[in-house]
Amino acid sequence: GQIGSGTTARGKMAAFRQDLPPPGGFAEVPFKKSVPVRAPRGIFLYAAGVGLMAFGFSRVISGNQRRRRLRAEALEARAALVPVLQAEQDRRQVRQQYQSLLAEEKIMEGVKEWKVGQKVYNTERYVPPTQPISLVSSV
Repeated sequence: GQIGSGTTARGKMAAFRQDLPPPGGFAEVPFKKSVPVRAPRGIFLYAAGVGLMAFGFSRVISGNQRRRRLRAEALEARAALVPVLQAEQDRRQVRQQYQSLLAEEKIMEGVKEWKVGQKVYNTERYVPPTQPISLVSSV
């Protein structure tokens, strides 16, 4: 037989049956428009972003000001300690120079022309020692 002619392979006519809906129709398909709740509008998001940035900038600025104040305080404390530290260094240097003169007198006692403590430079100004004094005093 021919395909679509209503006959089967054996040649008999098959009863044609159309696919129809059940009596009373199909059950209703439950569908509903389910749109999610809208997010905040753009102007609110923009305002929130600007507010958050302003808060962040204020924190950064206050942190910089605080750090600047602490740095100034540390510099003032250091400047206040400079005279004390300089006085300690001066006392240490005078003590080491005295020890150096005693060592020089002991070492050069056999040299007749030697004058203990004579200046090496031909000037009246103070010239700081070119070598550490503590090396000389260890003799």
